[in-house]
Amino acid sequence: MSGEEKQMVKKKKTLIICGALVIILAAGGTGVYAVYRFKPQGASEFQMNMPGGMTMSGGFGESIITASGLTSMGISSDDFEVENLETKLYIEEVYISMNGDIEQGSPVLRISEASIEAARKELEEALKEADLAYRAGKIEYEQSKITAKCDYDTAVLEGAQAQAKYEQSVSALSDKVEQAEEELNEAKEQIAQYENAIANNTYAEEYPYEKLKALYDENLRLLKDKMEEWGVSWDQITGGARNGNQNATILASLYSILEQNLKDYEAAQESYDTAVQDAGIQLQKLKLSLSTLQAGLLTAREDKEQQEIQAKLTRETTLAKAEAAQKDYETALQKAETALEELKNIREDAETNLSLFEESVGDGYYYASESGTVLISPYRSGSYLEPDSMVLAYSNHEEVTVTVSVDQANIASLQVGDSCMAQFNEYGAYNGIITEIDPVSASGSRTSVTYNVTVALEGDVSSLTANLTATVIFGMEGGAE
Repeated sequence: MSGEEKQMVKKKKTLIICGALVIILAAGGTGVYAVYRFKPQGASEFQMNMPGGMTMSGGFGESIITASGLTSMGISSDDFEVENLETKLYIEEVYISMNGDIEQGSPVLRISEASIEAARKELEEALKEADLAYRAGKIEYEQSKITAKCDYDTAVLEGAQAQAKYEQSVSALSDKVEQAEEELNEAKEQIAQYENAIANNTYAEEYPYEKLKALYDENLRLLKDKMEEWGVSWDQITGGARNGNQNATILASLYSILEQNLKDYEAAQESYDTAVQDAGIQLQKLKLSLSTLQAGLLTAREDKEQQEIQAKLTRETTLAKAEAAQKDYETALQKAETALEELKNIREDAETNLSLFEESVGDGYYYASESGTVLISPYRSGSYLEPDSMVLAYSNHEEVTVTVSVDQANIASLQVGDSCMAQFNEYGAYNGIITEIDPVSASGSRTSVTYNVTVALEGDVSSLTANLTATVIFGMEGGAE
């Protein structure tokens, strides 16, 4: 562990909103059913009442994703990071107890003054020796570099040029293969989409001519029934010869609606036929292009294999003359760098050790870095503080997270740092930030693949506890109010 790392350790569906928002009120009942299918044209803001008197408001994002999960409290630990310390640090007094609360900056342990002074002297001597060894190592390193460089310069220039040309050639060949693969896969995906659309007749949903035909037939039947019942003729309805007949006037209005029904039906029928015909044409074109794309991919792969061999042969021929000198240079340089790096790490470790010692117990006390409730503390009065050991672990009530499982179809739309909102039935709503997305699936099912997403809650979370159920809402602008 480097010095900087040790310092750091110590310091411590998816529902697409694309058209009009449809609210369906259950007739004759008290329930309200909200179907978020479309956003009203021109609308950009919304507000929704939430349980517990909270409100959620803001603008619509491209999608809204919801998932439920349980809360967890933050758990932190304070560690004595000093390593390689022979001096025993005697603990005279311990100021904490299990399950007791502790405040940031309050003392945890008191170390005897004699053992503090002895340990400081040991660490200072170790740093002095490591610094002298590193200075001598730097001189040796520079000498080794100069000696090896004289034999290496000519060879490394030729080798660098040959390698660069080889990598450029291989990269260009790989790009051609990838492009051919992408074009073939894209054609296959489009074929599958068209075949699925035709097989499932999805165009009938987009152009519902059958429903419009049924509406037309129903209105025509109603018109004829009323004409027979009221004794109204077609001439009275269509020719204007109503002579003040109110029933004829009513049926003339119905006839106008019927005419519009017929126009709507015929237009939908025409659009449906056109869509199905176009889909069939596109499907045939794509299928015809498959053989060409497959042949192109095969050619690209063969070219890559052959030309990559030729490029490698050219590189190896160029490097052959310089191989011995280059290998000797790299070996000598690596050996010198490794030796110097080891000396540098030893010095940095000694410097960090002394710094951590002074920060941790330099004044004879070990202090808590955060506030919380003590969960574990292995030390007691009369024992010795061990190097590189945990002093205590405690729960942090100011850090509350919620972990939820998100389907793989939605996980790509989430990123660490995204804002979201967590809703509790009894505690209201809290704004949150995504802090972690587990790249490994959290489910063992092949048909339902999910990933764990961790959300850190913001604001005053002191009223929350562990294992509370929360619904997390992603993909919304604005937040809890």
